[in-house]
Amino acid sequence: MKRDGMNIDLVRSLFLRAWESPTLTTWGSLTVRLSSALIILPLMLTRYSPEDTALWYMISTFISLQTLIDFGFFPTFTRLLSYANGGATTAQLVSGEKITNASTSAEKNVHKSLALVFFSMQKMYSRLALISVLVLATIGTIALTKSVNSSSEGIRNWVGWGFVVLGTGAMMALASYNCLLQATGKIPTVRRIEILSGIVASVAGVGAIVFGGGITELCLANQASLLLAPFILRATVRRTITWRIISETTPERSQVKKLIVGAWSSAWRSGIGVAMSYGVTQATGIIYAQMAPAKEVAAYLIALRVMGIISQFCQAPFYSKLPLMAENISKGNVSRVVFQAKKGITLSLWILVISFGVVGLFMPVLMLLIHSKTQFLDNSVWFLLGLAVYIERLGAMHMQMYSTTNHILWHIANSVSGILILLFIYVLYPFVTIYAFPGAMAAGYLLFYTPYAMKMSYKQFNLKFTEFDLKASVAPGALTLIMLLCSFIKWRN
Repeated sequence: MKRDGMNIDLVRSLFLRAWESPTLTTWGSLTVRLSSALIILPLMLTRYSPEDTALWYMISTFISLQTLIDFGFFPTFTRLLSYANGGATTAQLVSGEKITNASTSAEKNVHKSLALVFFSMQKMYSRLALISVLVLATIGTIALTKSVNSSSEGIRNWVGWGFVVLGTGAMMALASYNCLLQATGKIPTVRRIEILSGIVASVAGVGAIVFGGGITELCLANQASLLLAPFILRATVRRTITWRIISETTPERSQVKKLIVGAWSSAWRSGIGVAMSYGVTQATGIIYAQMAPAKEVAAYLIALRVMGIISQFCQAPFYSKLPLMAENISKGNVSRVVFQAKKGITLSLWILVISFGVVGLFMPVLMLLIHSKTQFLDNSVWFLLGLAVYIERLGAMHMQMYSTTNHILWHIANSVSGILILLFIYVLYPFVTIYAFPGAMAAGYLLFYTPYAMKMSYKQFNLKFTEFDLKASVAPGALTLIMLLCSFIKWRN
């Protein structure tokens, strides 16, 4: 009986640790998203026409491009809230300057700083919500016209697009509550809510397809389910002590204006960085669609989507610690930041490499088993894409580590590498066709993006390769090269 009691206590202890773990709950959220994609994709490939499948992936692309409309404000405000929570003064926050050691403020001033950032963030996101609706209703509608006209339900699918436009605006308007919870150490709460919302969205999406619904029904099920998360987050924030304190503080309008200007000085750099990295990656699919047969384009777009999910999944060990790193930076605890970053980079890269290795091994078999009309990419192309993402992830984590100082250089790193990628695609495509896209990405990231990011973080934190990346990144990188080499040997035979 005593042993049974000890076992129950152990299970309860492990459950509570997982329940409150930022990394494990982030993995849980990403696992739900990955599972949803892997369940819905086969259903679509076997039940929807190629035209309807193409329309859904076009709509999904616009849904995923919310990060471009956000233009870097979410990570910027998350850092500012973390600085405020770590003791940064309002003067430091509105300056928009580099922060490496904030003087610890009195508790009253911390609350004042949090209120200033939060109300500035709410004002900014109300504007971004309006911008997102206008952009999707104009540019998005124009881009979708051809796909909607060729789909099985034609003009009726505009109703589904309307759901997406309004849903995206609503989620953008409520993003400030998500940001506040993450920055104040409530990442597990956010991720648990995302898990719930993701499960509901998956069930609703599967139901819409299985019971004969079209693209309109799928859009409605997707948006209605995903809107659960921001509304629950809003209700969660309004029950916290932090909210009660913030809501009792009214920052001056002049201070709010100054902070938004200061935030913009960091955010626009991140925004351009996202546009020239994620935006360029998505653009490769659009470019390829103008040059290749539909089945080959579909195979590449599916591979991009799957690799994107893997890339997000592997970020959990590192990105879940960013608010804490920013807070440690504001307290001057640099050694702790280096320790957290090294641990996060190591685990993230291993998860990335193992994940795309498993997918490369089993995805072609899965496509055959479900009798899909679309085949998966040749493994040599897939593992070349994996190498490109590995190089990009390594550079991105070093750049994120450096960005915890609030000195943002994403616009330089991603703009140069983005231009190089597009240039390499233009030069290489006539000779190697589809290999030009992952090959250009790998070359662009290797020639500038990752070396530049590593140089900046090494200089800022006094890092040495033998003590940091030799242990963190060399082994998973070597495994990636081995898998790529084996795939090319198999391809040639």
